Amino acid sequence: YLFHPLMKHLATKKVPKWLSLILILVIVSAVYYLLGLLLIYTYDTFSAKMEFYSENISVYLQMFLKPFNLTVREVGLWLDIQIQDFDINTIVQKMFDAGVIQSVFNSFSSLLGDFFIALIFWVFMIMGKDKFEDRLKFAFTEHKERVEENLNSINTQLQSYIIIKTIISLATGLVFTIIL
Repeated sequence: YLFHPLMKHLATKKVPKWLSLILILVIVSAVYYLLGLLLIYTYDTFSAKMEFYSENISVYLQMFLKPFNLTVREVGLWLDIQIQDFDINTIVQKMFDAGVIQSVFNSFSSLLGDFFIALIFWVFMIMGKDKFEDRLKFAFTEHKERVEENLNSINTQLQSYIIIKTIISLATGLVFTIIL
C-alpha cells in the first residue's frame, strides 16, 4: 500500500511494471542497507567508547543516589546483591562475555533474513494487487461502482494510516534521540 502509488505513477510514465518493481526494490534495499551500515557503525563506536559510557553511567548513578544519601553498595545490600566495587566497565564487559550484546546483533541479522522473506511476499502482493481488484469488480459486476468506491476508500485509509504511523514513529525516534 505504501509503494502502490509510486507503481501507478511510474505506469503513467510508461515504465514497465517489472522495471518499476525493480526500481522500488532497489530503493527499499538501499534504505535497509544504509540502516544496516548505521547499526554496524554504532556497534563499532559503542565498543570503542565503552569506557567513556561506563564512566558516565557511574557518575549519573551516583548523582541519582546522592539526594537519598545512598551509595551503590547500600542499594546492593538493600536488594540483597553482593557489590564489592561498582565498576560499570566490568559489568559491560561481562555483558559482552555473556553474549548479551552479541545476541542483540544476532537478532538483527535474523531480522534481516525475515526482511528478505517479507520482500519476496511483497513482490507477489504488489504484482497481484491490481488483478485482485479487477477480479473483485468482475465478481460483483452489479455493484461495480460501489466496489470501486470501497476499494478506493480502503486504499486511501490504509495509505493514510501508514503515513501517519510512519510520521509518529519518526517523531518518537527523534524525541528519544534528543533525550538520549
